[in-house]
Amino acid sequence: MKDTDRDLSDNWKDSNLGSEKVQFVRKSKGEYVRDLENCFRSNEFINIQFDDSEVVKAPVDSGRVYGIQLAQTYSSSSYADKGYLFLMFDLTDKDKPQIHVRSWQPRKFEDGRIIGVENFDFDSGS
Repeated sequence: MKDTDRDLSDNWKDSNLGSEKVQFVRKSKGEYVRDLENCFRSNEFINIQFDDSEVVKAPVDSGRVYGIQLAQTYSSSSYADKGYLFLMFDLTDKDKPQIHVRSWQPRKFEDGRIIGVENFDFDSGS
């Protein structure tokens, strides 16, 4: 992921997940925050529990890119689910941390894995 201007949807194409397994949704920070505000406004309560967290440093030459995998249990006054959350974030600029990828999947893959940094090609575009 050395080419930071590259469209993130290309990273999914380069991953070993396969395009038939991924639904790509891109939101700006403003859109994401607006959607969260609407969610909080429309629910009497929201309860989120995280378990089984694992943090891994991404294999990049420079920068501070990490991935975290979490089991997530979500319940609100209107919806509930369980699944797995993955975030890939960049702490290179400590004043402007960035989330490059946020994924959620309802169950583990057949081999017991969930989406992680190993699903991305960090050398593409170099």
